[in-house]
Amino acid sequence: MALYAMLALYFASVMVRLMLVAAPACCVMSGIGLSHVIRHIMKGFRSTIYEIFGGRGTKVIKKRIPMEFGFIALLVLGYFTCLAIFHGTWSGAEAYSHPSIIMSYKDRQGVRQIIDDYREGYYWLSKNTNPDSRVLSWWDYGYHLTGMANRTTIIDNNTWNKTHIARVGMVLASREEEAHQIS
Repeated sequence: MALYAMLALYFASVMVRLMLVAAPACCVMSGIGLSHVIRHIMKGFRSTIYEIFGGRGTKVIKKRIPMEFGFIALLVLGYFTCLAIFHGTWSGAEAYSHPSIIMSYKDRQGVRQIIDDYREGYYWLSKNTNPDSRVLSWWDYGYHLTGMANRTTIIDNNTWNKTHIARVGMVLASREEEAHQIS
């Protein structure tokens, strides 16, 4: 599991879309860690409860956690777990509710750089093609092409026909001569 988590995190750091590959590994590894912490706290609970009720055959634990401390530790652990879940949900909602075709980053000197290639490409397409043209692109760009360039696309994010998507994928992955024959 640790090897899977390391490989998934490595490949997710290479390409953002591969975060989906890292998510199951991170969930399982964090579940294992949380289970270990809770088990350690509960051992202290059990020994304290056995001593209170006079249970026989209890193991003597050298480092016993007081019952009050264990209860507080579980509450704090539960609070931070809920906080992490809510923060992750909120961050994801914020990141994906405002998609943008204009991206920016800061260079080594801290100067903000704007990447406007998509918008410029859509503008060029709208000015240099016939209004009745149809555009063949991968389905990810279908809605942008329709909205920004005002051109009809062959497939978009709402294409449900898997055969149609596969055919377009084969056209885009083939050499030009073969692609013309496929389409």
